[in-house]
Amino acid sequence: MAQDEKTVSDISTLLDYYDTSRNPGPKPEVGQIVFTPVLNTDRKHMIADAQRSDPNSHTRADLIIRAIDDSSDFRGKPERLPIYAMCLGQTEELVITRAKKRPCVVLAKSDGVKHMTLPVGQQGKALNAFDEIYWLAPIYSVSTGSKARAFGPVMTARVKCMMYMEFVYVPQSGLIIRNPSVIRLDRMFWSHLLGASEPQSLFLTPEILGICWNQIRILSGDTPEEDYVSMRELLLMDLPEECK
Repeated sequence: MAQDEKTVSDISTLLDYYDTSRNPGPKPEVGQIVFTPVLNTDRKHMIADAQRSDPNSHTRADLIIRAIDDSSDFRGKPERLPIYAMCLGQTEELVITRAKKRPCVVLAKSDGVKHMTLPVGQQGKALNAFDEIYWLAPIYSVSTGSKARAFGPVMTARVKCMMYMEFVYVPQSGLIIRNPSVIRLDRMFWSHLLGASEPQSLFLTPEILGICWNQIRILSGDTPEEDYVSMRELLLMDLPEECK
């Protein structure tokens, strides 16, 4: 924190964002950037109402796309013929949403539980129940001169100065993070990273991960570290008047 307050414009003047000393291992690690599908969560999902198109076939179905019906969906449809190719039970529904492959940062990981370590009679149910899984925060690009996005100039300036607890700014980095971007802690999710996922040779520094975790602490109602509070106060003091 030795820098003159007058020179401080955003967090990049205080901390390094990317850890150039780390190399990818055989599996994704905490702090690593991974490209993976991210589900859209901005609106109410749709239901794909599945009905067998052939009463004698379990591999063909007609899908009727409609809004969720709170009075009937997920409440059991005993009249619905089972569709074994979908493994769709009477109280289950097919939920439709859009997805886009985005860079995400790995915030945490669980190595899972190996089913063979359990008693023989319990191994079957645990076979696919406790696989390794990763806690991810997706990264969204900010507006550029050629393309407007939700994170416009004012929002981006505020995020750079840590105004919002659910957002953390990250700068462009080669062809991986292609534009200045924002880590969205309000879109965190768990994933097994089993399909269409690509770990990248790019890692956040422990300091930037620390900012993420301090903001998660605040979002969970906990108290952040004093160094984080001091840094945030310093940056907000330097936020341009037109962005406050």
